[in-house]
Amino acid sequence: SDLLFLLLSYVVLYIYLSTWFQTIVSFFNLFNRQKIFVSLNVFNLFLSISMSSLFVSLISKKALFWLYGALSAQTITLVLAIYYLNKYFLTHDNNEKLSLKDLFNKNTFSFCYPIAISTFFMWFNTQGFRLWLEQFISLQKIAVIALGFSLATSLCSIVEAIVTQYHYPKFYSNLHSSDLAIRKSNWIQLFKSTVGVFALNSILVMFFSKLLIDILVSKPFEDLSYFLTL
Repeated sequence: SDLLFLLLSYVVLYIYLSTWFQTIVSFFNLFNRQKIFVSLNVFNLFLSISMSSLFVSLISKKALFWLYGALSAQTITLVLAIYYLNKYFLTHDNNEKLSLKDLFNKNTFSFCYPIAISTFFMWFNTQGFRLWLEQFISLQKIAVIALGFSLATSLCSIVEAIVTQYHYPKFYSNLHSSDLAIRKSNWIQLFKSTVGVFALNSILVMFFSKLLIDILVSKPFEDLSYFLTL
C-alpha cells in the first residue's frame, strides 16, 4: 500500500540522512567550533517542530507525516552544515575548497557500503523485525517481544558503557603509534581485559533472568525471561 511505501521510504531516508547529519554536525564540535555546533542543533530542533506542524496541518494528520516533517528539517540543516563545513574548514594545502566529490567518492563508498549492510541487518534484528511479524501475530505479542529484546539489550548496554569508560581511555592513548604490531598488541590487551567481563555478564543474566524480570517489570511478564537467556 501507499502507507507502507511511505513508511519504508522514511526508514531508508532516516537511516541515511540521520547518519550524515550526526557525522557532519559533530565535526564542528571536533574543530572547536561549539557555537556553530550548538546553533545547528538548536536550529534543527526549531525547524523540526515547525516543519512537522506544517506537514501535519497541510498534508495529513498522521504521525508518519510528523516524522517526515522532522526529517525534512534535518535535511535542510544537513545542507547548511555541509555548506559551512566546506566554506570555512575543509580546505586542502593549496586552500582549494573541498567539493562534494571529495566527500562522496569511490573510496568512501567502498568503506561505507559494508557498514551500511551490517547496520541494516542489525537494525532489522533489533527493530525492523516488528514490521515483518505484524503479518503473523498480534500487536500485543509484538510488544511483548520488543519489550523482551529491549530489556536484554539495555542490560548489556549498561555493562558495555561501564567497561568502555574504564578501558577505552587507556586504549585510545596507546594508539599514537603507527606501528601495526604495537596497535595489534594494544587491541589484544583490550580484548583480554574486557571479554571476561562480558562473558560473566552474559552468564549472570542467563541464570538470574526471572529475578531480573520480577525486579524490572513484573511477574505477569515472567515469560520474558526467555529473551534474557538468548
